[in-house]
Amino acid sequence: MVETRWVPQVRVLAHAAVGAFLTHSGWGSTVESLRFGGHPLVMLPFIIDQGLISRVMVNKGLGVEVARGDNGLFRGEDV
Repeated sequence: MVETRWVPQVRVLAHAAVGAFLTHSGWGSTVESLRFGGHPLVMLPFIIDQGLISRVMVNKGLGVEVARGDNGLFRGEDV
């Protein structure tokens, strides 16, 4: 295990071993993912524009949005 205060996200996304990107669907992270290989997105939107961005990416076939339960929360098994 490696622990760091800051993860070089662009460098990680550019690595050949990355098979998908778990993201909150923020615009910056989404664009970075598309820039570096277009990894499939696993999206957990939380606030403001993230839900809209997530739905657009799903409609374009670029990933999946994790469903929320009836209580509005994400479940680990759904991820």
